[in-house]
Amino acid sequence: MLDAAGNDRAEGGSALPGQRTPECGSHPGRSWYCVQAERGREAEVRDRLEEQGFGAFLPLVIGMRTVRPGVRQAAALPAFPGYLFTAFDLRADRWRAIVYTRGVRGLFSTAPDRPIAIPRRQIDALLALGYDRPIAADPRPELIKAGVRLTVTDGLFADAEGVCLWDDRKRVRLLMDLLNGGRCEVVVTRSAVRPVA
Repeated sequence: MLDAAGNDRAEGGSALPGQRTPECGSHPGRSWYCVQAERGREAEVRDRLEEQGFGAFLPLVIGMRTVRPGVRQAAALPAFPGYLFTAFDLRADRWRAIVYTRGVRGLFSTAPDRPIAIPRRQIDALLALGYDRPIAADPRPELIKAGVRLTVTDGLFADAEGVCLWDDRKRVRLLMDLLNGGRCEVVVTRSAVRPVA
């Protein structure tokens, strides 16, 4: 079997339970494509695509899931909720079966018969960052608290810095310095900030 980098690997490799090393398959013409899935059914869709012989890659992170009112526990969650990646040869594989797979909402495409391939370097980058196994979304939660200087890593305020005023485990309010010398308060998701090194 070939992994996403095209290397042979034995069956039952080192992937964690619930996640397998993504495979592009042995066909040299296969490329990666983005699949939109129903929220909460990403793993189910991944399994169904693999059963049909398509390569499938569901990037995962460790997050918190509510198991019952007032009780949350760590779980492997989709890094991009509602999306995963699949590999096929547009010219040879019967790829149209993907859109009829239970849980699939569609393929990213410019037209119904023309899915858009994901550049291989982007999939390789996700693999290099460890998304083929669950990784912690917030590896140092104790460092995000009032008074700590934080950098915004994503969104409209990416690369800006501010001081944490409060957080509620989902959101963080930052006091940020503006270019004109003023200050403003913004609220961003907790996963979009990290402590300033």
